[in-house]
Amino acid sequence: MNRLGVLGNPLGHSISPQMHNAALEALNMTDWSYELVETTYEQLDGTIKRLAREFQGFNVTIPYKEKIIPWLDGIDRYARAAGAVNTVKVEDGCLFGTNTDGRGYLKSLEDRNIDVTGMKVLILGSGGAARGVSTAMGLSGAGSIDISSRKKERGMRLVHILKALKVQSNWLDFANLGKRKIGGYDLIVNTTPVGMSPHDGDLLAFPYDLLEPHQVLSDLIYRPQNTRFLQEGTKRGLTTVDGLGMLLHQGALAFSHWTGQQAPLDVMEQALTDALKGPQE
Repeated sequence: MNRLGVLGNPLGHSISPQMHNAALEALNMTDWSYELVETTYEQLDGTIKRLAREFQGFNVTIPYKEKIIPWLDGIDRYARAAGAVNTVKVEDGCLFGTNTDGRGYLKSLEDRNIDVTGMKVLILGSGGAARGVSTAMGLSGAGSIDISSRKKERGMRLVHILKALKVQSNWLDFANLGKRKIGGYDLIVNTTPVGMSPHDGDLLAFPYDLLEPHQVLSDLIYRPQNTRFLQEGTKRGLTTVDGLGMLLHQGALAFSHWTGQQAPLDVMEQALTDALKGPQE
């Protein structure tokens, strides 16, 4: 049996198994399976060594995307730029890491005929998701990427990463965004968890009245798909992009990376849609 999985803690809400197992079934890959690998930090060393022996590949999610790097035998430029790994391939017991989050996000924009080349981008938040998305956009030719966060030190670290990629970048104090010309950005991306289920009613404190119809407003949250953040954009005539496409495409990239097969996107998307309709714990 060829085993795949997702490493993290907790994993109760993960819908990656539904997506990947549906893809495996659709391709008649009956000797493959995808499973949850939930482990504590104290167990992490032993768990990673077991994965190296028994698995062909695995995803990495919260809280181990950065912590896992010392255990890996190599990482590619996407993981190096993001400072985080979400996909690991096992080859002869060696572990090689990449990051498909940012590339998955770019694919979700491509689905909407949105090209980041030359764009002025504003990222809200400076955590792992912000790093993955912003560095992928930087590597793909975004014109400038500003980071707005509440924590200046963490935001400035990301600014320095982007500048090292030769991308124009500045840190903006989130509390003072209302004094900025927000309408000058082409794309604004929320990478924070504000508005994520079960806190669907939460609304990010943002100067929505400064938005302009020509802009694209994007949220990485996929549950709910239509967050209050995106609803504010829709009210003002903006193009909006939810987080389901990123979830789909980062998974599809990982699937192909492990198996060498073209991922059945339609099947995977339907599996995600069905899973999101199901009961939430």
